[in-house]
Formats: sequence, C-alpha cells, structure tokens
Amino acid sequence: MATGGIWRLFDLAEELGMRLAHNANSLPDEHAPQIMERIRRRGDEIVGHGRANSENLHDFRWEADEARVIRKVTETFARD
Repeated sequence: MATGGIWRLFDLAEELGMRLAHNANSLPDEHAPQIMERIRRRGDEIVGHGRANSENLHDFRWEADEARVIRKVTETFARD
C-alpha cells in the first residue's frame, strides 16, 4: 500500500492550519494504523467509505450483511 504522499499532505495542512476530511476505507486502519492515528490526532474528519474499494455494498444480497459491514466500519473509525 503506497502511503508516501499522505505525510506531505499532513505536513502541508498543518503548515496552513487546515483541518482535512478523509474519504477513507476501514481496512487501511489495520494495514497502516499510523495513518489513521495521525488523522485522529489531528482531529480531522473521517468520511467512512466502506471497508475496501474492491467491496461494493450493492453486492450484498441481504440487508443484514450490509448493516453488519456498516456497523464494523463505523466501530473501526469511532475508536480512539
């Protein structure tokens, strides 16, 4: 997972005194937790965008499956 540019974006936003909104999937929180830690520490907004780009909520056949994914993503982003 490429992550190099995000650090420059964080530095630039801090230099300009800007908060950011991140359209984010929850799986990177498991694979690159340092990025999500920095987002949380900065107080930026997290716009939940599912678990991964390869997973589409329209692919679920059952409402309960979709609700489970939404709940898991929300729990991931809501933790401190």
